[in-house]
Amino acid sequence: MESLFPLLEMLRGNFPTQLFEGDLPSHNLSWEIAAKHLKERKERFHLLEAGQPSPYLPQIINGANLYPRSFWFVRVPTIAKVIDHYRPILETDPAIEKQAKPPWKGLIVRGAVESNFLYATLLSDNLLPFGTLAFSLVVLPLKNQVMLSQTDAVRQAHRDLAEWIRHAQNLWKKHRKSEVDLLEYVDWQGKITRQRTRGGYRVICNKSGTYVTACVMSVPKDSDWEVNRLPVQGFVADNTTFYYDTDSADEAYYLAAYLNAPATDLAIKPYQSEGAFGAQSGGGQRDICRRPFEVLPWPRYNPKDKFHRRLASLGRKARDLVSDWLSTASEKDRSMPTGKLRSRLRVEVLSDLLKQIDELVIAILSEANTSASSSSSHTPTTRSLFERSDED
Repeated sequence: MESLFPLLEMLRGNFPTQLFEGDLPSHNLSWEIAAKHLKERKERFHLLEAGQPSPYLPQIINGANLYPRSFWFVRVPTIAKVIDHYRPILETDPAIEKQAKPPWKGLIVRGAVESNFLYATLLSDNLLPFGTLAFSLVVLPLKNQVMLSQTDAVRQAHRDLAEWIRHAQNLWKKHRKSEVDLLEYVDWQGKITRQRTRGGYRVICNKSGTYVTACVMSVPKDSDWEVNRLPVQGFVADNTTFYYDTDSADEAYYLAAYLNAPATDLAIKPYQSEGAFGAQSGGGQRDICRRPFEVLPWPRYNPKDKFHRRLASLGRKARDLVSDWLSTASEKDRSMPTGKLRSRLRVEVLSDLLKQIDELVIAILSEANTSASSSSSHTPTTRSLFERSDED
């Protein structure tokens, strides 16, 4: 049976690691005090060896920290019989609230909000290879790439938004473990305000998971897009995903095909952190982040390259296949666990196409790595890493 070798040359630097996570009440604490606020988990760390990264790497960006989720993720109450599209009555999405952790679990925000401040986002649980299940509706005090404070909202006559912010701020001050202001927290490092919320194409990839999964979004230039029957002002990527923006549809599908290729996923496996259970059982890889662009020298899209054009075309075909399947799938099929649904799509819908994508990805990477390694005889070529053989 023909298969890809397990990239033996990339398996160096496998170290057991202890990670500590939590919110500390202040800086420069002693270990005795800090330990009370931290949780420990064991993983394995794979050292990234020096090599040639992709030129795309600096432009692969993590989405915004839309937390606490109870303040921002909303829905129209089920009891609503009439929906005001200009200032709808909204409440915290119960599906999101169920996933909340203390002290945010059980907190509900309700009220009217001007629809000028409604946006769409995509959680990684709704991300499929070459497709999406559903978008989430979020309230964000974002206007012209600027976050509005409660005072700003009042001065600009956005009374409903001002009241929503006031309520959220009060809950934040009561339960927070950080001294950072709520709006500064949710726009940490400008992760909301630097995003392009309208127009162009956005490639979305999961931040973590056993397998790389990516899709392409065509973001409307105008506010003619609806989520849950309400108009939204654009799209904001969530921090459970990484994204890349482009005005070229061909480039977007070229990247989506690369990210969904089994060869790409196999290449980054040694560099994904693992939980303790995964390390013992041979699975359980977690973080993906920017690994496909850190580990492999994936080249920029070149419209003159026939392999690049062909890969973009296959990406579009894959999108159409997934879209067609979703349009006829039963609710039972659509609501199955995300991992199982992704696997089913790869096996039943995309299998033949993924084989073609794999061949092109390996060919493009081989050429790119040969060029990159010409200046360093110590870097193994991608061709050697993806060499094929026959197995009995």
